[in-house]
Amino acid sequence: MERSIVTLDDYERIARAKLPREVFDYYAGGAGAEWTLRENRTAFDRWIFRPRVLVGAGERDTSTEVLGTRVSFPVLVA
Repeated sequence: MERSIVTLDDYERIARAKLPREVFDYYAGGAGAEWTLRENRTAFDRWIFRPRVLVGAGERDTSTEVLGTRVSFPVLVA
């Protein structure tokens, strides 16, 4: 049984296990020296999510519709 998906790293771990290596490497990698990839990860690491802002917000629903398809959590790969 897979453990819960909580972070983006969890998605990466599952993708690495399920995708053919060349497909995973294409999505996980970057061009050239991968400078932009490193800068994006560094920028994202500066973000802090503070769950307490959702206290008392009632029932939350992260689902949405993307191009006519219902998705439970709108994290997509372009």
